[in-house]
Amino acid sequence: MPPAAEFRVHGEAMRTVTLRVGELARWPSHRAEVTFSCLTSGTQHHVFTGPLLRDVLTTFCPGVRTARRKERSRLLVAVTGRDCHQAVVAWAETDPEFGNAPILLAATLDGRSLESGGCQLVVPGDACGARYVSSVTGIWIGAHAFAGPTRDPRDTATGDAPPAGPAWPAHSGS
Repeated sequence: MPPAAEFRVHGEAMRTVTLRVGELARWPSHRAEVTFSCLTSGTQHHVFTGPLLRDVLTTFCPGVRTARRKERSRLLVAVTGRDCHQAVVAWAETDPEFGNAPILLAATLDGRSLESGGCQLVVPGDACGARYVSSVTGIWIGAHAFAGPTRDPRDTATGDAPPAGPAWPAHSGS
């Protein structure tokens, strides 16, 4: 049997951790029956199981749980696969106070373990398979400081610029 695939979870205000697909069993598993269109393979029908992406990320980035809604609404999650394919989901898509989408880090595909090949990002509800990243090698979470509206430099009012630094307190544990 080939060695288990690993992936790295990293980002702003958190320690970097490396996980194996088998370690995803420490979180509650969810099942998603999905149908999506793939440009190269046509319509796909699959059953995936694995934990919710938000459950995994909040374990290693606990400040997300306590951040205010506006702070959470600007967070992005970028997922990279072994083939360098990348997809981005907004944290708000997964957050129960916003979209509450059951986005998974799948450990199985159609009943087969993904242990040797790597877990898969599963975005139920997407009609297109472009955000179904297979053989995940990295997951990054952080906030992007978008350019705000231009303002008159003579205006001394504050608030146009996004806050500097991470959107939540730094993780103090190991």
